[in-house]
Amino acid sequence: MRPEVPWSECLAEAGSSSRLGLGTYNFDRGVDEAASSRLIAEFIELGGRLIDTSNSYAAGHAEHLVGLALKGRRHEQAFVATKVGWPLDATSNSGGLSRSHVTEQCEASLRRLNRDCIDLYQLHRPDPAVPIEETLLAMADLKRAGKIAFVGTSNFSAGQLARAVEIGAQVGISPISEQSAYNLLDRRVELDLIPCCKSRGVSLVVWGALAGGMLTGKYQSVSGLPAGSRAARSPIYREERLSNRALEVCSTFCAVAAEFGYAPAELGLRWVLTNASVRTVVIGPKTSSQLGELMTACEPLADPCLLEQLDRLVRPGTYVAPFYEPNKKPDGRLAS
Repeated sequence: MRPEVPWSECLAEAGSSSRLGLGTYNFDRGVDEAASSRLIAEFIELGGRLIDTSNSYAAGHAEHLVGLALKGRRHEQAFVATKVGWPLDATSNSGGLSRSHVTEQCEASLRRLNRDCIDLYQLHRPDPAVPIEETLLAMADLKRAGKIAFVGTSNFSAGQLARAVEIGAQVGISPISEQSAYNLLDRRVELDLIPCCKSRGVSLVVWGALAGGMLTGKYQSVSGLPAGSRAARSPIYREERLSNRALEVCSTFCAVAAEFGYAPAELGLRWVLTNASVRTVVIGPKTSSQLGELMTACEPLADPCLLEQLDRLVRPGTYVAPFYEPNKKPDGRLAS
C-alpha cells in the first residue's frame, strides 16, 4: 500500500506531466469500446495519467471499458479513480455510502477495472442517511486490505468536506481530493469550498469546466437542442442551466475568446486552471481530435485584461447557471 501523500505527488509518481484528467462519463454513451480504448491510449501517450470513472457511469460499463483499455498496461501507466455512492440505475435505490454498499461496490469495481487496487476511491456524493464515520471506517478497512490506495470526495460542501477530513484523521484515511463542479458560469466554490481545500491540504479536482459544452457555443437557444447533446439527455440542463441569461453569457464568452485568439474550449479550461487551488481538471472528449485540442489547454491565463473581462461576465463567487449544488440528489431535489 502507498503512504498518504499529497495529490500532486500521487500524479508525479504516476509520471503525469498534465493537469488534465480523462473523464469517462461518455464511455458507452456514444463512445464505444474501440473509441474508448483509443482515447485512453492517446491520453497516456500525451502525458496524461488520471483516468476518472464511476460505478454509476453506464451502470458500470464505463468501468468495464476502462479495464479493457488498460489490459496489459503497467499499473503505473494510469492513475485510476472511480466513485461510489450514486444510484446504479434510475429505477433502484442502489446507492449510498453504507459500509455494506461501499465494500460490495469496491469489489465490483475492481472486477470491472481488472485491477487489484483502486488508486483513488471517491465518495460520489454525500449521503445524509449514513454517518461519515461509518463510510470512512469502511474505506480504512479497504485500504488495509490493499484494495484502495487513497480516498477522495466528490460534490461535497465545504462543511461536509471539513467533517470528512476531521473524521478521516481519526480513522487513518483522510480525503486527499475533492472533485467539484467549477466553471465560469458557476463560481460559488470560490466562496468556501476552495478556502476549505487550501486550509486542509485537499486538492481540488474539477468536473464541468466547460459547463457541459455550454461554454463552447454548442447551444444557441433553450430550444432546438443538438441531438445527443448533454442538454438533450438531461432534464437538469434543459430546465435549470440553459437559461437565456446563461446563454447570453456564453455567447459573449465565445466572442471574448475569439478576440484574444482562443478557441472557447481552450479558454474555458485555461480559465479554470488559472485558479492556483485547482490541481486537475477532468475533461470528457468523445473523439481523438477533441482530446488533442483539449490536452494543449493545460496552462493558466496570464493576461490581466482578459481575466478582468471574464470577471465582468460572471463576478467572483456568483453564478448564472447552477452546477455546484452539493446537497442535490440525483432526482434534482435538495437533500435534507
